[in-house]
Amino acid sequence: MTQELKPAVLRPARIEPKARGGGVRTTPLVTRRVGSTSFINGITDFDPGAAVPMRILWTYSTVDATRTNVETGQTRSIDDEHGSPAVA
Repeated sequence: MTQELKPAVLRPARIEPKARGGGVRTTPLVTRRVGSTSFINGITDFDPGAAVPMRILWTYSTVDATRTNVETGQTRSIDDEHGSPAVA
């Protein structure tokens, strides 16, 4: 059985970014919440004066990707970190 997905137009300016602290924020783009079953990605921005002044487009090869915080040992789903993006 093939799942039929609705097309999504992603408008990063309309998606609430997640503040990471220190002038860093991440905007989720392709996630499970917009129908992805094979990868997730987004944009991480670094403000001037942040540790690394750049913009990164990130892609993980699975929607089940996780990140482990080395200080706390907690592992979380990357997709779940971003909540539900606004898609119109």
